[in-house]
Amino acid sequence: MTQVEAYSFRSRLDLGAMHERLNSAGSMQWGLGESETYGPILTARPFGDRTRLRIVENEGRFHFDVVFRSEDPRAEGSWQALRGRVLGELLPLLGADDVRPCGSLD
Repeated sequence: MTQVEAYSFRSRLDLGAMHERLNSAGSMQWGLGESETYGPILTARPFGDRTRLRIVENEGRFHFDVVFRSEDPRAEGSWQALRGRVLGELLPLLGADDVRPCGSLD
């Protein structure tokens, strides 16, 4: 199963402050790095597999990309839980406002 969603949002935080907030929440480990394509980037792999979360800044907005991949028979429930966590916990933690669905980075 593969599910992809992405959200564009505004925040008063920069990527460094987002990195600190996300890691202090303790629910998953986020890395702050550099991408040749996107520049500064936050990434997490919540299940230690092919599922990937990424946040980049683009033209004054942030882009939160969620790519869920799993062969587990219970994948639908895991996807719904992750999606709910992104929308109900992670975006609010980032002070996200004006949240809009958008196209994936891939």
